[in-house]
Amino acid sequence: MVKIVEKAKGLPFNAPRKNPVMAAMIETLDDNVGRVMETLDRLGLSENTLVVFTSDNGGNEYNYAANEIATNNHPLRNGKGNINEGGQRVPFIAAWPKRIQAGAVNPGLVSSIDLFPTALAAAAAPSAPGQVVDGTNLLPAFLGREDIASDRELYFHFPHSPPATGTEGGTSVRRGPWKLTRFYADGYNQADRLRLVNLNDDPGEMTDLSEEKPELVAELNEGISRHLEETASLVPVPNPRYRPSADGWEVNKNATLEEVDDFLLVKAIAKDPFIKTADFGPAKGKLSVEITMRQENDSGVALYWATKAHPGFGPDRLLVVPRVSFGVWRADFNPGDDRLTSLRIDPAQIEGEVRIDSIRLIQWTRPGEAKTVRLWDF
Repeated sequence: MVKIVEKAKGLPFNAPRKNPVMAAMIETLDDNVGRVMETLDRLGLSENTLVVFTSDNGGNEYNYAANEIATNNHPLRNGKGNINEGGQRVPFIAAWPKRIQAGAVNPGLVSSIDLFPTALAAAAAPSAPGQVVDGTNLLPAFLGREDIASDRELYFHFPHSPPATGTEGGTSVRRGPWKLTRFYADGYNQADRLRLVNLNDDPGEMTDLSEEKPELVAELNEGISRHLEETASLVPVPNPRYRPSADGWEVNKNATLEEVDDFLLVKAIAKDPFIKTADFGPAKGKLSVEITMRQENDSGVALYWATKAHPGFGPDRLLVVPRVSFGVWRADFNPGDDRLTSLRIDPAQIEGEVRIDSIRLIQWTRPGEAKTVRLWDF
């Protein structure tokens, strides 16, 4: 761990990945995968063993260690627990000496659901009578006998909205470079929202092409509906007590609020505009709020908070939020054992536009270690 910390100190300030704890964990994993492979060689089992290295989710972008977020999945968007590519796309490496060509690369789409039928085929074993087998046998692709179908469709159902990851519950489908995501009740008046992206051109899923390709959207969306019906999947339903807001944030009379593309647009029409929310999980003790945004006119930023014992926003629960790097403001505060109930952010003190890309509420669990309570990734 010490040598990894020293290596991390030499990285540039803005290096996308520089968490020494995460680096040490990866190095340990790498060493132990090597031990497994060496043991198979020593026991003479390598040529009769198919080894697959993969993961059940993308990198963790919401826990902190050594005062740094665990990792950064750039250029993919978001991470573990999110329906975007940073949460879905993972390594998939197979090794089988004298059967799989070393260094071969296959661009086809695969999923963890393919592991079971592939293992059955590798062992020349049948499935149980009447057993439904999802996925595709990848053994022919592993052995270089055939390619994975380029028009294969893969479905991902994640109907949850974990506050820490900033995701909205949804279902997505991949076909070639295309990915359509259906976000449940995330559109106007709780309608489902559809987003189409071309991952070859846009791995960060920033440009919605749904209006440009309505026929493809309709086709892929029909596939999602068919998949949900075939799998009897549960989906979120509209909230009968719904009140319009922007991802849980409300605005005072001195501004307007609108979600535009991938940011929250606050238009200040008078002095002292603010936004507020109570849409987050339990939080107390040492906390931080981190805001990534762009101001049309440079001005001060303020943070107010309310707690169970002190429900109002008052001057004794106010901080001027300092800018810690380009486009990023961050404030630390500590309500003690009194549970945080709401936040208010004054993103500007004068008229003009403010574009907020994300807001993160962080709870520090011990020195240098923290977890994300809620990420608002607009």
